[in-house]
Amino acid sequence: MAAFHLVGIGNALVDTEYVVNDEKLQELGVEKGVMTLVDEETQNRLSESLKPYYEKRACGGSAANTIITAAQLGLRCHYISKVADDDDGRFYLDDLQAQGVYSSQSKADLPAGVTGRCSVMVSPDAERTMNTFLGITADLDPELIAGDVIDAGDILYIEGYLAGSDIAFETALLAQKQAKQAGKKVAFTLSDPNMVKFCGDRLMQIIKNGVDILFCNEHEAKELTQSINTSEALAQLGEWVNVVAVTLGSKGALALVDGETYLVPGENITPIDTNGAGDNFAGGFIAGLALGLDWDKSVRLGNYVASRVCLQYGPRLNEAHVKDASLYLQLLSESK
Repeated sequence: MAAFHLVGIGNALVDTEYVVNDEKLQELGVEKGVMTLVDEETQNRLSESLKPYYEKRACGGSAANTIITAAQLGLRCHYISKVADDDDGRFYLDDLQAQGVYSSQSKADLPAGVTGRCSVMVSPDAERTMNTFLGITADLDPELIAGDVIDAGDILYIEGYLAGSDIAFETALLAQKQAKQAGKKVAFTLSDPNMVKFCGDRLMQIIKNGVDILFCNEHEAKELTQSINTSEALAQLGEWVNVVAVTLGSKGALALVDGETYLVPGENITPIDTNGAGDNFAGGFIAGLALGLDWDKSVRLGNYVASRVCLQYGPRLNEAHVKDASLYLQLLSESK
């Protein structure tokens, strides 16, 4: 048995969430609904302006959210990331440990620098808008994947946001190569429409190097394939990757597996925050597969978990929703 069901590699960002209206977004001059990279000065200025709208703080990053979800559903998980020796960095590692996830770093040996931060602005329509200062996580270097941690996992999960940094992208490629050489599965998420728009060539390089499971939403799928509709985009993605899982927002989710489609309708909910929905879908989907569910049930689990996180503020399931998701997993496991 492998030491870990899932090993993730991605940005380490302290997420600070704010509840705002569209007028505030316009005042700040930020692009709604996507992730935008900013410098430290801009991030500090933004944080100061958003103080009255503060909701909560948590360790985050796209892949971290996915890894935590999988751990909440019972998987053994490890996260490869990079934080600095500052308050945010120590908070990040403490929070990760509290979620039962092993880390590539320890508080006793953190480098100097500034830990990455993300301001997550949630508007009344439940849309999330993110401004991110990468900080030290932009220097996610190969030393962090030294040893046998990738060999010790069943699946390597790579975050598409790593394509935004030269060093982090090269480290992602190295991790992917190591996983493929060790005969491990590689899962990959496109992460955000802006990443596809501005770093599409790098994302395609990872796909062409060998991806077993690809995660994206329908907007990212159409942007990457330059398709006019989701069906056309899915068909193209299916030519590159054997398993493609696509979130469809309120319409649900689907997976294309070796040419066969598994479609699950959306849950009947009124969302208040879609931050982390796609990440939680991936965590639930992977947990389903790792725990023995078939493709259809894994899509259902991912879809259900994503819907639960939309009922609360923050990118990870709270205690009550972990119980709901665990019960749903049990029901799926017992059904025929």
